[in-house]
Parts: sequence; structure tokens; C-alpha cells
Amino acid sequence: MPNPKDSMIKPLFIPLAVAVAAALLSASCDKPGPVETAPQPVAGFSWSGARVAPAQIAFVNLSANADVYRWEFGDGTVSADSAPIHIYSAPGAYNVSLIAYQSKSGASDRTGATLRVLEGYPVAAFSVSGTLEAGRELRFDNLSRYANNYRWDFGDGEWTQSESPTHIYPAPGSYNVRLIASLAGEAFADTAVQAIVVDSVVVSAAFDVTGNLWSGFPIHFVNLSRNATIFEWNFGDGRMSDEREPTIVYDSAATYTVLLTARTSEALGLVFEYHRELTIEVGRAILDYVNIFQIPWTDSTGAPWDSANGPDLFFIAYRPDGSGLMANMDVFMNAERRQFPLTLRPDGEVLLPRDEWAGEYLIELHDLDFGRDDNWRNLIGAFRFSIDRLIERHGRTDFYGLVSDSLLGGVGLRWR
Repeated sequence: MPNPKDSMIKPLFIPLAVAVAAALLSASCDKPGPVETAPQPVAGFSWSGARVAPAQIAFVNLSANADVYRWEFGDGTVSADSAPIHIYSAPGAYNVSLIAYQSKSGASDRTGATLRVLEGYPVAAFSVSGTLEAGRELRFDNLSRYANNYRWDFGDGEWTQSESPTHIYPAPGSYNVRLIASLAGEAFADTAVQAIVVDSVVVSAAFDVTGNLWSGFPIHFVNLSRNATIFEWNFGDGRMSDEREPTIVYDSAATYTVLLTARTSEALGLVFEYHRELTIEVGRAILDYVNIFQIPWTDSTGAPWDSANGPDLFFIAYRPDGSGLMANMDVFMNAERRQFPLTLRPDGEVLLPRDEWAGEYLIELHDLDFGRDDNWRNLIGAFRFSIDRLIERHGRTDFYGLVSDSLLGGVGLRWR
């Protein structure tokens, strides 16, 4: 027989189970799901264009997850374009920045890089100076532009990084010299190549002379020899010298054969000779001036000259025996009131061999005014002097001292 309690429980259990299940289902439907987040912006860029001022640079925007941009070009200017084009007018290093924004979330990202604008791309160039002979030092002058790094290849296995080096080729030959000019921190470079031909050493002996080829006058020998270090001179009058550039004086007029022997070194023993004939003539000169530093201002009686007008002086110089008139001197007006020294110059030229000017002379002083005896050309006095030793030389003029008891001065003889 069925249990009456069972019949009562089943109907109650089914509705209850259904209610519990419905409640659980409702609770599970009301629980919130996971929240979705927007991706973060990432800033990035690159550029293109010739980086020589004025440089037009195109910026490429590589940013992601962004829709608003701010460019800072490092020269005080900005832009909100997505991919701007900017011109840099001057060379320099510019710090470029890009800020990428996401307008929906307000998030941003920033990145930067240094843009170097150049004055110009490297241009390699150089020149060579010096004697192109083996063993000689050559200088390589760097003429490159827009570069600060250099590498030289001299074509003989030697190289250097000096800016403007020197180099010696030990052997003759043809060499290709190469210069690479670059800019530090940059990939730009330029190359210049120049072929040079280095000859063998040329040794020669030669000379020239300066000065007048006159007896008694110094003659200087100019050495024009090449690549020689030892010299021997034979002047053709029995004298010798080992100076590089000697100076001598020939005492007599004649023709002399001068021989120069040049050697490279004692070790090599290479000898070269050069000879030249020099014809030495007798040196001639004219009287250029006579300087009077002191004269007596009284006549032969001891009385003073006419002090009203002062003497106007006329000078005549000659040798005591009456031969060899030296010169007629200029008239000096009012000589008493002139300052010493009185410089007397001849009216004409007397050309004599230099040695013949030496000796004794008389100078007569004549007063051209009416003197104490009222005569024209009154002879005031005569003074003996001699052209003595050479005191000094100025250019082409020799200055000689005057020897006299009563007349002090000097004589200038000018070479012709």
C-alpha cells in the first residue's frame, strides 16, 4: 500500500526545486563581465631629405594608436600636422620631439631624436709643394671642405691621418696619392686622387756674382748649386775658400777664371764643377761731395771778415803741384750764417780711378763780396788736406776722412 507521506512530499519538492533553479539562473545573469581597455599610443617617426642647410626635411609619422600630434623641431618652432615638412635654414644639431595623443583616453607618448643639419657634404682636395726629387720633403696641403677626418695614402705603402702632412719618397717613381675626407659621426665621405712623379736627385754646381766688377771693390758670390753640401772655390788669383757664399776683393784689374767645385757628401763622393771667367776692371769714381765741419773765420791778417754781409764763399780744390784739378765747388751765399757742416758739391764730374783720388789737395776759399780791400774774388785762405782712410760705405758712396790742421771734414766718392 502506498505511503500517504510520499504522495504529499513529491508535489511540494518539484515546485521548490524549480524555484531554486530559477533563482540561481537569475543571479548568474545579473553578474557583470570583464571591462574592455583601449590600446596605449606609441610615438615614433623618421625623416628624409638632404641635410645640408637650408635643409628641407620631410618627417614620417610612425606613431600608433594616436590621433593628435605635436612636433617640436628644436629650432623654436612647432607643428600639429601628422607628417610635416620643415626647413632648417642654418647648420647645427636640432633635438626633434614628437608627442602622440589619444583623444578618447587622453593618453600620450613622447619620443625624440637629434637631427644634424650640415654646412655641406665633404669635398676632398689637396695640393703638393716642394721639390719632386727622391729624398726631398714634400708638403701636402689639405684643401678639403666640410670635413674633419682625413686619411692619406701616399702610394708607397705609407699612410697618415694628419690634416696636412709632409712626406719623403726614398726612391724615384710615379705615385698615386689618395686623400679621403669625411665628417665625424656621418657616413658621408669624398676622395681625391693625384698622381705625382718623383725624380732622381739632381746635383749641380753653379754661381752668380753681385757687385761691380772693379778692383778694390767687394764682389759677392751667390751659390746656385743644388743638392751639394761641400764647396771649394778657386778665385783664379791663388786664393781659395770653402765658404758657401764668399765675398772677396780683387786688388788688380785682370781676367780671372773662378772655379767652383761642389760635392754631395764625403760618403757619396759625387763631384760637380762649374767655372766662369770674371773680367775685373779698375774701379772709377766721381767726387760726390765735400763736407766742411770747421773753417777759420778770419782773413790772412787775423782780422774778421766783413760781418755786415758775411762772406759768400767760392771753393776750388786742386793738388798742390797744380795738376789734377779736383773740382769747382758751388758758391755758398752768406756762408758765415750757415750751419755746419757745409756740404760742397762739384759743378761738374771728374771721373778718376778710385786709387787716384787719394793724396793731398788744397782748397781755396774766395770771398765774392767786396772784402776789406774792396776786390772781387778775394782769396781768403788756402787749406791743405788729404783724402785718407775709408771710414764707412753707404750704398755706392765711400766716405773718406780729411786730414788737415785747420780744415775738418770728409769726402764722399761715388762709384760709377
